[in-house]
Amino acid sequence: MKTQEIFADLAETSRAAELRRFAGIFSGGKEEAVAARVKRVLSRWEADPTQPSYPAGLKRCLAAIGLGLSASGAKKQSSDLQIILTLFEGSATATVDSFVERVTAALAAPPNTAPRTNRTQAADHTLANDLANELARAALDAEAFAKVVDRLRDSKRVSTPTLAAAANRFLGNSKNYTGRKPAIDDIMNRQKQDVRSHARGRALDRIGV
Repeated sequence: MKTQEIFADLAETSRAAELRRFAGIFSGGKEEAVAARVKRVLSRWEADPTQPSYPAGLKRCLAAIGLGLSASGAKKQSSDLQIILTLFEGSATATVDSFVERVTAALAAPPNTAPRTNRTQAADHTLANDLANELARAALDAEAFAKVVDRLRDSKRVSTPTLAAAANRFLGNSKNYTGRKPAIDDIMNRQKQDVRSHARGRALDRIGV
């Protein structure tokens, strides 16, 4: 049952001014289940420093209607009413008007948003330095170099910031890497350059240049 339906039924049946006033909270807006609308209100209230209170008479009236619905076998309507009663918290000192205003304000308020936290992972500079040294030592050994690179590719073993720091140490630069692939590509390209440079040096040595 939608919120508009349940409150319209209550207002028509009881003819009570308080119920009609309370029913007005749910008469407009988007169609949604009772539980969803109540959940929205309670969510907004979590960030509200106002001391919660409710009108005792209205709560007793709704509770009595809920008992009647349950006794008549209207389980869904009775369940919805029990959910509505969760709005009645705190002290029994509020007027119907102030309670309705507070609920209405909560429904109109924007969703609560959790404060953003800085989840940027810091580089492990000790590990980055060790990895850079391993890359340098293995640069001319294709098999050993591939093993180090395989380790670098594993994000569970080497975080992206640590990979970036290791790449910069190995390459001797300070590039701002935003992903893993560019760093790996630069490392592989440097290794190829080092191998070619070494091969040229050995060739020149053999011909005595």
